[in-house]
Amino acid sequence: MEIIEFAEKVKQSIMEQLATEKKPGLVCPNGVNPHIDVDYPLMLRGLTVINLHILTLAYAGSATAELAPEKAIQVIKKTGASAEKELLEATEGVNVLKGTFFATALFAACYFRLQSNGMEITERTLSEEIAKLAKFITPERDTKGAIVRESFDVGGALQEAQSGYETVFAVTLPMYRDLLSKGESKSDANRKVLLKLIATIDDTCMYSRQCSLVNDAKKIADYVLNNYTEENVDAMCSYFARTSLSTGGSGDLLILTILANKIFK
Repeated sequence: MEIIEFAEKVKQSIMEQLATEKKPGLVCPNGVNPHIDVDYPLMLRGLTVINLHILTLAYAGSATAELAPEKAIQVIKKTGASAEKELLEATEGVNVLKGTFFATALFAACYFRLQSNGMEITERTLSEEIAKLAKFITPERDTKGAIVRESFDVGGALQEAQSGYETVFAVTLPMYRDLLSKGESKSDANRKVLLKLIATIDDTCMYSRQCSLVNDAKKIADYVLNNYTEENVDAMCSYFARTSLSTGGSGDLLILTILANKIFK
């Protein structure tokens, strides 16, 4: 696959998630919003930066093809650092879409490392390559995510990456494909995958916003997934907005699920 084509798939995947309405804990084009400092236009401005720098991260992955994982990840991290600064500027200092960029950039870099090495690119080999590189990523300190990880002993985004995004490849991607094969709309498939993620993973965004409500939020997501009606989804969205529960980590894995489906059709 050409880098331009891959970058377009990333853009499409992020847009499909963003454009889906009625996502509990996430920004939607319309409807209730759990964030007072983030809205849909702001997300679109951040997406413009991501679109550009996914290309640079893909090239970085290709350029580091012959380096050992521990050396390659340092080059990739350095390349991504300038992109993160631009992303923060584009979103007016609001730390939004950083997790989305981290996850999709890691996907891109590892995909093109494999391709440049002439390796067969499958769901398994991509997952393994991501895990190899993510193993050498040093956890950030003095950030909200770091405080949450240490306070509640949860792994968050880095742990997901170090597993090779096992949740995506083993759980949500098969689920997403099954839903679409049964005739579900993309919007319903997206929402159901999101509900599964909220109910399953330790989303540090939820801990950061409302740690005392996380267990209840997981139970609610599981209930709504198993009793999926428009009324239940609406009620969940309203509750998450009223309590400022953010599901940004789950939203990022939803994007990766959509992206993996596009890559490995």
